Amino acid sequence: MDDANTIQAVIYTPSMEALDQFMKDEAEVISEAGHIAESTEITVCTDM
Repeated sequence: MDDANTIQAVIYTPSMEALDQFMKDEAEVISEAGHIAESTEITVCTDM
C-alpha cells in the first residue's frame, strides 16, 4: 500500500451487530483518537 494515511486491520467479531454496538459505545473515544468515522470501510470475510 502506497498511502501512508491508510491503515488496514484484521479483527474477529462474533457478529456485525457486535461490531456496530462496539463502534457506537466507543464513538467518543474513537473520535478523540482522531479517527474520521466517515473514512471507515469494512470488508466482511467469512469461512461459513
